[in-house]
Amino acid sequence: MRPHKIIHLAEIQSYTGLRSHQIRELIKYREFPYPLKLGEGQVGWLESDISDWQANLIERREWNSHWL
Repeated sequence: MRPHKIIHLAEIQSYTGLRSHQIRELIKYREFPYPLKLGEGQVGWLESDISDWQANLIERREWNSHWL
């Protein structure tokens, strides 16, 4: 079994183009994966969760464009 890769906020910002306040806002409204608590004041996300989130955005875009 492959270990899960944990990524930090800076990497997520690079992957998504979102700023930290935008990510926090999306988390608040349950529209973005919730982070894992790694330690005192440290959080990270599973890379697979972020990939799944991006795939879902693409799927929704394709579904919505079908109805335009």
